[in-house]
Amino acid sequence: MGDPSRIDSQAPNLGLVSLSGNMGFMQKSEQKRFSWLTGGPSAASNAPWDVELCGTNRFAVVPSLGALVPGWSLVVPRRPMVSLRELSADELGELVNLHTHVADRLRAFGGTVFAFEHGSSAIGSVAGCGVDQAHLHLVPLGFNLVEWALAHNDDISWVKSATAPLVNLPDEGEYVSVWEVGRTDGAVGNIRQPVSQWMRRLIACRLGIETQWNYRTNPHLENVQRTIQNFAT
Repeated sequence: MGDPSRIDSQAPNLGLVSLSGNMGFMQKSEQKRFSWLTGGPSAASNAPWDVELCGTNRFAVVPSLGALVPGWSLVVPRRPMVSLRELSADELGELVNLHTHVADRLRAFGGTVFAFEHGSSAIGSVAGCGVDQAHLHLVPLGFNLVEWALAHNDDISWVKSATAPLVNLPDEGEYVSVWEVGRTDGAVGNIRQPVSQWMRRLIACRLGIETQWNYRTNPHLENVQRTIQNFAT
């Protein structure tokens, strides 16, 4: 099989992909959002935003539908799991290396690259944002997402983490973790009241586009296109 930690660039040189006119397809297939990565060749997706930008044997990097800023990407395990706390030690080390590599590419968009996860406890959880598959968000931002998240604690009980949040996740329950890529600290929060797409709502508020947080109704396809282009060059 080769080195499972090897990073392969997958994105073809597509230029501007045509994403318009495909939202009906998204609404039909959204319930199996990442099955094309976890379900084998028979689950292949025709959606133009389901593009593997790069990856390893264990993880795939894809553009985030509903990207509020260009560059917003997701790292998705290739085996089914509802949260990243299910990763083995080997998988965890591979994810750390991969997310650092991807962050280097995303710095082309400016700002600082942050990582976060909504960790679910079960299939169908509100915190899982309706996709029922673990995934790590990587997003370049012009503000400090960790500080912004810590300032909002009505729904989440935050604990600052002096070690990398990925190795300090709760053993049970639903959580949100957030950190700046390249730093070893961050924050992990226990969710008091599950809210779908909590971090998207928070980021949209900070960007002044409060009503555009929902990826289902605001796909932000122009930002998806720019993300794909960044990895295709």
